[in-house]
Amino acid sequence: MRIQSLAAAATLVAITASGIGFLWKNQNSVSDFLHEIFGLERSEFCKRTPQVRDGIMGELNLNKKQCAAVNLTTLADVKELYLSGRSLTGLQSGDFAGLIRLWKLDLGNNQLPELPPGVFDDLTKLESLDLERNQLSKLPPGVFDGLTKLRSIGLERNQLSELPPGVFDSLTKLEWLDLSHNELKPAGLPTGVFDNLRSLDTLYLRDNHLDGLTQTDPLFEQLPGVFIDLGWRL
Repeated sequence: MRIQSLAAAATLVAITASGIGFLWKNQNSVSDFLHEIFGLERSEFCKRTPQVRDGIMGELNLNKKQCAAVNLTTLADVKELYLSGRSLTGLQSGDFAGLIRLWKLDLGNNQLPELPPGVFDDLTKLESLDLERNQLSKLPPGVFDGLTKLRSIGLERNQLSELPPGVFDSLTKLEWLDLSHNELKPAGLPTGVFDNLRSLDTLYLRDNHLDGLTQTDPLFEQLPGVFIDLGWRL
């Protein structure tokens, strides 16, 4: 029985190797081979939001005609992505898929009205996220849940009137959070929304509709020693 099992295993290995060899010989590059093995379409990356696609290709020193050459291996080489001022009016949920080593993402100074659910799910190494000066009126629940290494978020100068419960619960390493110049009201800040920010040292809330809110409010009781700028609204 042992001999038969070994023979069967050897046959399976031979068949697998033969199949891989066939695929390899019929591909033009390693990229083609990987796309065939894992079922990835060569044009998948090319379908991303144009400004995002072009920004990624710029970081990879590729021109627009080479988008079909981008694969999971090359995407993993991108560490920083600057998309500020690119006239972005929307994002797709898969725009940042595969950027598993990205540590800085700048999406400021655009016209984004919303963030699609799951848009940041692959960015598990991200430390800095800039979303300032957009047109965000709300945040989807769980949008930051996978960003456990995040240290700073800039959300200033948007149109946020409320925050979803638990939106910052996973951000235990966050040190800097800017929510200034929005439309936030006390009723739009859920109980405990800042409670898990145990590494926070700076919180900007100035120029919202938070008249009467002070640093002794129960909303901030888990933030001892944190610099909290409530400011005022002109």
